Amino acid sequence: MLIQKKEEGALEFANLILLPNRSRGTGFRIYNEKREIFLVTAKHVLFNDSESLHCNAIDILCRTLSPTGGEDHRISIDLVKCKPKPHVSADVAVVKIGELIPAEEIDKSGETDRVEYLDGIEVLIQGEGDFIIGSRRAIKGIDDVVISKDIFLVGFPSSLGLEDSPQFDYGLPLLRKGIVANIYRKQSTIILDCPVFPGNSGSPVLQFNEANKINLIGVVSQYIPYVQKWASLRDPKLINSEHLNSGYSVAVSMDKVFELID
Repeated sequence: MLIQKKEEGALEFANLILLPNRSRGTGFRIYNEKREIFLVTAKHVLFNDSESLHCNAIDILCRTLSPTGGEDHRISIDLVKCKPKPHVSADVAVVKIGELIPAEEIDKSGETDRVEYLDGIEVLIQGEGDFIIGSRRAIKGIDDVVISKDIFLVGFPSSLGLEDSPQFDYGLPLLRKGIVANIYRKQSTIILDCPVFPGNSGSPVLQFNEANKINLIGVVSQYIPYVQKWASLRDPKLINSEHLNSGYSVAVSMDKVFELID
């Protein structure tokens, strides 16, 4: 499989994560200075509260840049062999899945590099066309995040819609636009004026720089709720609380990803 190190094409950044229990999440691929390739997602997509894995294997569906709209690239990851690395304090985790072999080591064309998967990765569908892996230079830390600047997130909010009357293709990502509402430096997180839903966890948060190139600035972690309470007028009074989506969300800055991949 040949890949292109592109930094444009927002929709192609998102990878669909499929767990055996039919739950879903979102992730994306990046490579570091050593040309090691990682799948990045929210920690809670792969781990429970006690930091045990939810399952032993996951499937990843990766959109390609096929001009004919051919099949996407699909792999299976054995998490026992590949050993995901969770962050100690932040809601982010990475899985090393392969290495990027430079094109000049393959042939003299110099057009594309090649992905060499690690043991524990099985290619289920060899997709048509190239797919995107974010380069280290496309990743920006929290000091480069600008409050009030437009952001985009790409993910698979599988909790939306009506199950018996689907309104969109759940195998394709949805793009959402918002702004950076603020920065919570104590937690190294970015507050977004952008609603997220189950399935969005692990989505890449993107900003376009002055050259109109994509920068990765964060990983979607959770929505910010607001609490609505109601009480009965009868004795004994019953109080019920509902946690509703405020429309704000939290993304872990890529600084925490740096700590795992560099």
